[in-house]
Formats: sequence, C-alpha cells, structure tokens
Amino acid sequence: MKIHVGMCVYPTMGVHPETVRNIVQFDLESQDRKNDLTLHFPQTFSLAYSRNIIMKAAIKDEADWVIMWDSDIQVKEKDFFETLVKTAYDKDAVITGVPCRLRYPDKIVLNCGYRQGDKYENLTPETMPKEPAEIDAMGTGLMLINLGWVKKNWPVGPWFDVVYTETGMFPEDWTFCERVKERGGKVVVEPRIKTVH
Repeated sequence: MKIHVGMCVYPTMGVHPETVRNIVQFDLESQDRKNDLTLHFPQTFSLAYSRNIIMKAAIKDEADWVIMWDSDIQVKEKDFFETLVKTAYDKDAVITGVPCRLRYPDKIVLNCGYRQGDKYENLTPETMPKEPAEIDAMGTGLMLINLGWVKKNWPVGPWFDVVYTETGMFPEDWTFCERVKERGGKVVVEPRIKTVH
C-alpha cells in the first residue's frame, strides 16, 4: 500500500516535537507492515498551495492514500491509520478525518461541522457523534483521503483553495470537502481517535 503523508510547514515554524515522535512511530509501523510511505514537508506561506503540492505528488506516484496532517497535531492512538482506513471502507468515505480542537481560549470547538445555510456550525464535544458519522466538512488536522477516488473523479487540481464569500471566508480544507461532496463523495468524522492540538 502506498501512503503519502503531507505536513505543511510555515517557513518560520517547525513541526511540534510530539508530532515528530508520532511520524517516526508511524514510519516504523509502516515499514513493519511493508507499506510504502512517502513524507512531504512543503514550506510555503500558503497552506492551499502546499496541500496542492502534496496531492499532485501523490497522484504522480500513484499512491493509494494521502494523509494531511497538521504540524502541531499529536495523535494518541498507535493504530490510528488502520482505524481510519477501516472506517473509510466501512462508510465508503473519500475523506475520513479526526476531530481536533480549534484554538478558542474560552470554549471547546472542533474542526468539523455541518452546513447551516451559507455558513457552518462547528461540532463541540457535546454534539460530536460517538461513532463514525457523515458530516459536511472538516479541517485537515488529521485527514485521510482516498486517492483512488480523487484520481477517478477529480484528477486535475487545484484541489485546495480558499473561497471568499459575502458571509466570510471558507478555508482550503473545508472547501476541499465541499467539492468532494459536490462530486458525490462522502466526508466522515472518526471520533474514536484522540488528538492534542
């Protein structure tokens, strides 16, 4: 199995040390399972541009899966990849993502949600499903993408871009989810994998 891991890194920032430990552990596990793992750390000032670099390289390399993994997200479960892949198959999902806490100082808000008219309502720990469930969009804190579906239904990018509307800005990851859904794909949240942001 070919897996591409993409981690966008701003030139002025690095990768969190605990995230580095996660990546090393994942690399060793991939070697044990005979998976072909490729890591990308594009350094640009645009997340959308970096994510498109990752997707283009993964398609060129004929990868099976892409993991978009933010450089400050730590994963608690050792076998997170196997859980994500199983959920992707069980739910027939193009995108299977893990909820990550956003940086709000006074409340807990997660990086996933449902569309409410022309805006989104983010999930909270109270509204998060207990089992994997289809949602409308999520961030790329830790997101598994079925590249076979992308190659068949959306082979040429850009895949990620920021969209500005009268009601605000949709970031590149939420826009990616919207466009996957427009093409008939599913976005699923996997709440059983825990992260630290």
